[in-house]
Amino acid sequence: MANNPVAKTGNLPALPNRAEVLARAAEVHPVDIDGLHADLQSLARPATRLDIGQHLVILLGCFPNAKTEDTEIFGRALADYVAEANPSLSDLEAARHRLIKTMSFRPSIAEVLEALEAEKQRRLRYADRIAYIVKDCQEAAERERLAAERQRFKALKAEGQASPAKSRDDDEDINF
Repeated sequence: MANNPVAKTGNLPALPNRAEVLARAAEVHPVDIDGLHADLQSLARPATRLDIGQHLVILLGCFPNAKTEDTEIFGRALADYVAEANPSLSDLEAARHRLIKTMSFRPSIAEVLEALEAEKQRRLRYADRIAYIVKDCQEAAERERLAAERQRFKALKAEGQASPAKSRDDDEDINF
């Protein structure tokens, strides 16, 4: 097991499952916005040099057909370029999975960097969509609150209480 690159990496940090976080965004309820925001922040956490090394060892180990005499030089250069790109841990993990699933031969440094950028753009697109969904949910909750306030005002007015206690939005939002 000493030559097993996966065993050499130790335990990789536990991240929330990227697919689950993104799928949850479609179902987000205003009560759970903080939890969703925390999950999104964890997906954007920058990868450390150790994280980068662990993921690259796994990536390179999955391509046994590569020349072994240049693996150390290639690995060091790859780690330097990936660290320079400053990827998030989530993007690094997703790019590693994508490269392993789609490449027949060890990817070049340029291919790894392209995969990292593609995953970053994908994560940012999802974050934008999630922000839109969250904003839409918050606006819908506010509209429901205002509608309930209007109904309460109408009910009080109908009962003859001409001056109900003012809410913070009475002056600007209740227009009949």
